[in-house]
Amino acid sequence: NPDVETHFTLDGMPKRVLVTLERYLPPGASIESVKVCNNALDAEPTWEDATTAVTAGRGYLFTNQTKTADNWGINIWVVIAKGSATERVRLDGYGGAFD
Repeated sequence: NPDVETHFTLDGMPKRVLVTLERYLPPGASIESVKVCNNALDAEPTWEDATTAVTAGRGYLFTNQTKTADNWGINIWVVIAKGSATERVRLDGYGGAFD
């Protein structure tokens, strides 16, 4: 959710992020999108589509290099589509790293 406050406040610009999702996606469900931003404290953060990198288990290299807030901040926004799944879809948590 883009309205959730950032959890990671930084004093230097993060260049990449690795996001791992603890999830259960039954047949018919899918990860619709994973968006990330490195300027989450800005009034208008720059959201970048990291879906391909996250679903492949790879790090994502940020393209944004600007901010208007005092500090850099990372935020993550995950959208899961239930699709035709008849079982419950779960996102139990997330992990990862950034530098």
